[in-house]
Amino acid sequence: MFKLDDLIVASIRRVYGSLTNELIGKLAEPPRRLYLRVNTLRISRDELIFRLRERGVDAKPDSYVEEAIYIELKGPYKVPKLDKVIYVDRNTAESVMMGSNLYRPGVQKFSSFNKGDEVTVLSPSGEPVAVVETVVSSNEVLGMVKGLVGINKVSKYRAPPIRELPEYVNGLIYSQSLPSMIATKLLEPVWNDFIVDLNAAP
Repeated sequence: MFKLDDLIVASIRRVYGSLTNELIGKLAEPPRRLYLRVNTLRISRDELIFRLRERGVDAKPDSYVEEAIYIELKGPYKVPKLDKVIYVDRNTAESVMMGSNLYRPGVQKFSSFNKGDEVTVLSPSGEPVAVVETVVSSNEVLGMVKGLVGINKVSKYRAPPIRELPEYVNGLIYSQSLPSMIATKLLEPVWNDFIVDLNAAP
């Protein structure tokens, strides 16, 4: 889904030798667990897990970080390349590949399609990452700046649409990787410490 510069590949090859191609291939795959950080100022981890499970989301507590939960990613699945296609940017490809619906920001170019068509979503390198059922026509997309373009029907990996859950919308959970959560634990902050997070989200 992404192309590394030849100098970077050569540097990796010096260290990993014959394992280089396999390593680079693994870098293109998402982790098996999709981690979320619970906003414990607003809800307990147990209550959040209960709510998500009631919605059919099989959330599990992390064993080491008390505000972390995760969802196991399913896949990879084969995504067919249909006649009608939409090319998207890398960030959009990563989201749609995991099961998110397709929205106008991130759409780069596309073939002609009608509302209700099944269309293959392609990464910048041309890799099929999902099939969506369009809710607008290609002519309508031309006039759009934002909004829903297609409902995800088949994706390379499957995870619940986290950003569409009420718990996400209402600020009870945030997408955050496990390493970034662990980093704050390793700092061992104490009351009145001044800490600046230069990679803050959301």
